[in-house]
Amino acid sequence: MASAGEKALHAAVKNRVFDPVYYLFGEDDFQKDGRSRDLINAAVDPSTRDFNLEVRRASELDPEGLDALLGTPPMLAERRVVVLRDIDKLKKGARAVLDRYLTRPAHDTVLILIAPSGAKPDKDLSARATAVEFSPLTGDRLPKWVGHHSETVLGRKITPEAVTLLVEAVGSDLAQLAVELEKLASYASETIDERAVAVFAQQVIKRQLEHIRNDFEDVDAWFCTFFFIGAEQ
Repeated sequence: MASAGEKALHAAVKNRVFDPVYYLFGEDDFQKDGRSRDLINAAVDPSTRDFNLEVRRASELDPEGLDALLGTPPMLAERRVVVLRDIDKLKKGARAVLDRYLTRPAHDTVLILIAPSGAKPDKDLSARATAVEFSPLTGDRLPKWVGHHSETVLGRKITPEAVTLLVEAVGSDLAQLAVELEKLASYASETIDERAVAVFAQQVIKRQLEHIRNDFEDVDAWFCTFFFIGAEQ
């Protein structure tokens, strides 16, 4: 079930009505990157994107730079978007500037704070922004994501049986699933079915066996070289 933060983010993208600050965190960077892109594309006017979109790494900002970044008004547009990646790396002085800004965020700026996987959730940011946690998909959410991604992003329907086979072959890594779905979409003209996935799964297994064989060959070559040198000495 979607969290309150996920629902708020979905509504913002759909209706183009935005909260002033979003805090995206959690262990699934693929979902995080995808939803931040959706948010940026919905909030920024494409014709003025060069002027009204700033993407920075938090660790590179000093207090003065962050203050200027947050205080700049939009140019020839309703709003501007500021994205701060790796927000957990923000230095103490710059964090004080951010905390001050969060008490009264600008009405014409959408600030997106993104924490990488592995970062400890920031309770203060969660309380003062629209917080959205991205955890790895489990249970029935994973096959639903596969079906949704296939249809909406790739324009290919996929059968439930094909979804099951694909997840069994690839696992729950969304980035890898997206890559393999793109390959399947180029192979299937209309619908991705279990036959297409079965052929694909055989290719995956073949690649894995080739990788294992190459590893063994490398180890064997190392041993031969080692013993040959030893015998010469």
